[in-house]
Amino acid sequence: PWVSECWFLGAGFLGLRVLGRTKARQTCVVLATMAWRIAALAMAAATLAVAGGSSSVTNDARSTLVAAEAMEEAGGYADPNVGKLYAAAAEHGSAEAHWEMAVQSTLGWTADWDEEKALVHLYFASSGNHTLAQMALGFRHLHGLGVPKSCATAVLYYSEPAKSVAERSAVPGNVKRVERFRIDTGYGRKMVDRQEEVVEYYRYSADLGDTAAQLVIGYLFNEGGAGFEKDRKKAFEYFRKAAEKGEPDAVAQLGHMYANGFGVDKDLDKAVQLFQEAINDGSASGSYGMGYMYLAGEGVELDHSRAYQNFKVAADKKHLESHFHLGVLHLLGQGCRKDTAKALRYFNIAAQHGHTLSMYNLAMMYLKGHGTVPSCNSALSILKSVAEQGEVSEALATAYKSFNNRHFDKAMVWYSRAALAGFELAQINLAWLLAQRKRTKITAKWTKDDFGREALKFHHLAAMQGNVASLLETGDSFYYGKGVEQNIDKSLEVYMQAGRSNHPQALFNLGMMYEHAIGVDKDFHMARRYYDMSAHASEEAAVPVKLALAKLWIHMHIVPYFGNWTRIFGQKSASEVAGGPLHANYVSRVAERFFLQDTDTFIMAVLAVVLAALLLERARRRTLVAGNPAP
Repeated sequence: PWVSECWFLGAGFLGLRVLGRTKARQTCVVLATMAWRIAALAMAAATLAVAGGSSSVTNDARSTLVAAEAMEEAGGYADPNVGKLYAAAAEHGSAEAHWEMAVQSTLGWTADWDEEKALVHLYFASSGNHTLAQMALGFRHLHGLGVPKSCATAVLYYSEPAKSVAERSAVPGNVKRVERFRIDTGYGRKMVDRQEEVVEYYRYSADLGDTAAQLVIGYLFNEGGAGFEKDRKKAFEYFRKAAEKGEPDAVAQLGHMYANGFGVDKDLDKAVQLFQEAINDGSASGSYGMGYMYLAGEGVELDHSRAYQNFKVAADKKHLESHFHLGVLHLLGQGCRKDTAKALRYFNIAAQHGHTLSMYNLAMMYLKGHGTVPSCNSALSILKSVAEQGEVSEALATAYKSFNNRHFDKAMVWYSRAALAGFELAQINLAWLLAQRKRTKITAKWTKDDFGREALKFHHLAAMQGNVASLLETGDSFYYGKGVEQNIDKSLEVYMQAGRSNHPQALFNLGMMYEHAIGVDKDFHMARRYYDMSAHASEEAAVPVKLALAKLWIHMHIVPYFGNWTRIFGQKSASEVAGGPLHANYVSRVAERFFLQDTDTFIMAVLAVVLAALLLERARRRTLVAGNPAP
């Protein structure tokens, strides 16, 4: 289907442009916010460009860059010569080379870890309009990582990548939706296999004449994706077959094909006729198509009022694109009363369903305060989401494909690039890869501490973006001293933070810490409270919590009869107690050691066995009763 563009151009203009149309209309909304910041940073970028030479890549830099990329593609990711080639290209002003130097400095592939050096390379790459470098600096300014924390500056860096994605999304199929999977669960591979099975089923059903399946396969051929190459002629044929059987949305899709000349010669009169037929049968897509014809003045006379009416009918039937156009019309006051609050509402509805242009417009409205109070943080969050639909998303797809093909070096490289650009899922997946301590060409010389430190670093970055699973991993690292010096107080703080997000494992851990006075004063009531909260947070926690509560009851009511834990042993590990002097009678010593935190897993395992035995016995008795019913 067609798409009309509506976005804020540069730093402060909103334009409406109809693709493929000679009639275009524009309106401007000046954004005075951050003008002085933009000017200051522009001067800084100019200074960097002068320091690094011309931003355009010379022939020498280009050939050197190609050589480095060729060595990487051949698997020489950790080859020192790759780093030298990138360094040479960077000296000639290559933004791409500066970016690669930043990535390598962050992970230490061909050089020592050097965050400051990475930051310098990022600034040079960003000044050369490198998209991922701009996103990386935006992410750093968002969280204050080695640079001043500033929402306004982060917005500045994210604006260009987001604008680029918005422009590309104006043409259907230009921005591919990438499936986002966590590699630690194996869920992604199952989902891909399932998707292939479903698509194959639809294709089989479509070939047998199923109307709904024909419509779905038509969409897939029209837009591409899910294993389908874009083929407009095949799409037209599937839509035609479904339309012949009276499917209203298929009739509307044929109207879009004729209006755009997709898979068939362009015929505006035929398009209008098909849209009207679809409208008569209640198709939202038909109402949207007719609304667009009136908006563009194609096949009918230009009429904003009738365009608005048709878009409204389609929007009431939950047609996503129509919400976007209603937002545009309310913003411009065309065919309806100008109302920025309504424009914001319509953009928001479409944005919540992933409509890229609506998201971009919404961000700009939040930034300026059109139809709402100004909110830099809201604008920044949306701009980041839009930017992550572009080049960085493609990097994530390459990484996931490489991982599935067991090319772990290549997967690590691409996840590293996306992670440095601030993509949360890439940070999680890279942290998991590092935690597995896989020996690749990149990590061949890494020590156990190197793996732990780098895994923790990327878990920490993901946790800063609100990922509770990474927050829990960070807490575990501090608790056990993995990749960082052991710090019980810090682990308690992190578990508390994760617990506020109602994470069941974090709540369970807090219960254990209160039960055993680890980093806090012993408090059985608080321990019970956190165990109960864990059970309420997840059904999967029910059995572990029941076992923990049983152990807690024993700890509260039986252990005291054998002596005081703190007085006898203090806060010691099981191994320390075993090697220490006997300060109490043997029974007391065994009882206390039995309930130390280090042996909780053993105790709970014993309780689990007892519980399983009881359940089996109950099942056996029920079977006997069922086999011998009462007379």
